[in-house]
Amino acid sequence: MTTGLTEHKIALIDDAYKGAVGRALRLYASCSAPFPEIWQERAIEQFKNDIVEFALHARRLMEIAKIRYQLRSMPRVGYLVERGDLDKSVPLIGDFWECLNQILHAQRIDIVFAEARDVKGDPESKFGRWVEVHVETDKKRLRAIDVMSFATFFLGDVVKATLQLMNNEYWL
Repeated sequence: MTTGLTEHKIALIDDAYKGAVGRALRLYASCSAPFPEIWQERAIEQFKNDIVEFALHARRLMEIAKIRYQLRSMPRVGYLVERGDLDKSVPLIGDFWECLNQILHAQRIDIVFAEARDVKGDPESKFGRWVEVHVETDKKRLRAIDVMSFATFFLGDVVKATLQLMNNEYWL
């Protein structure tokens, strides 16, 4: 192999990659689907677990593969709902690495839903989409992460950088 990576390091990268990709896909799917209001409370714990596990695997991948500082700025991919419906006093984090650290050091994680107005169904039922996670650490005040942008950035930019590192798009 021309990359100079040991078999052990390749196995570590492979494990972190698979863990992060699987959870990133779950994050993306969770943000894309409208949830009936009555399911949201039950879904919150799963969403919290998914985002923490994703952050753990993604950070591990980026550290082992040494792609941590090549990828910083996380562009917004847009919402399926308008941010105007959300608490704008909570600033958005736009740096991918900072999002990972904020989640992994969080003392508080809140899952934020916004009303999904485009859902047709029972007029008595309300639907929401998971659009943000609010995180607070002992050193950083409450800040927001756009979950769709977070997952999309990983699935595009980080996966691409990992595959380029391995110098073979069919490696993983």
